[in-house]
Amino acid sequence: MNQPLPAFLAFFSLLLLLGWRWPKYLFAIWPVTLLVLPSMRTLFGGAPFYWYDAVSLTILARLYLNRELAQWPATVPHWHRWFIGAALVLGTLVPIVRYGFGPEMIWILAHASMAWMAYAIGVALYIAPEGAKYRQLLVVGLLASLSITAIIAALEFGNESLARTFNAFFFRDMQGQVVMLEDVGAALSSARVNGPHADPNTFGGTSAIVCAVALLLIGQRSRQLAWLALGLAAVAVAATVSRQVLVAAVVGGLVVAALGTGRARLRVIGAAGILAVVALTSG
Repeated sequence: MNQPLPAFLAFFSLLLLLGWRWPKYLFAIWPVTLLVLPSMRTLFGGAPFYWYDAVSLTILARLYLNRELAQWPATVPHWHRWFIGAALVLGTLVPIVRYGFGPEMIWILAHASMAWMAYAIGVALYIAPEGAKYRQLLVVGLLASLSITAIIAALEFGNESLARTFNAFFFRDMQGQVVMLEDVGAALSSARVNGPHADPNTFGGTSAIVCAVALLLIGQRSRQLAWLALGLAAVAVAATVSRQVLVAAVVGGLVVAALGTGRARLRVIGAAGILAVVALTSG
């Protein structure tokens, strides 16, 4: 979903303003761009710059410039540095030596590094002075994203006309995607909903993991919000008819089992089990 440069500059200017004056609201925007608009991008030459990377970059700049990551816990490894370092050596330098340099290598490293830096943002939620506010706004963004994607899933499932409309909106500039094939794209998407993502497995797996993260952040504060997150994720998972969601449910459950505490841990493990059953019965 390519956007013109003026639109991106206006969006990025808004992000900079929020980062300067009201940085907590960036945490509500971040999941929406990542989960609802993952294909939104602007081309610089031939290189796409995804809008969710712009939000991540703004959040990270604010955190580092404000020294909100200075008190990094000694017991928490800097996993993002290890992954970025491994990608630099094994995914960039070694291929350059073996096959020669290609400019796309730099783009791939930068894009992947922004994804791994989400780990630092996650740590900031608990060590930054404004961490509690960041977590609250992140929950708002996650629930908003789950709500929008659940509505898309419900509308798209079994309806080839709407499936074609959604695919045209999200992937109109990505004609190589299977969902954009004129003869089978809409039929595939209505039988196994892919939503804003390019395939149903990614859509279902992402919904399951987002549900786990939302429940972990909600904790004991609101049983109603916890059930809302679970119900919305279940709609998307069922519409994708994807048994690969089992992997996402297991991973989400294991992460929360390791990081959660008390009843919050039991709640998310139970939610992972429910989503696993939904995936099995729908498939």
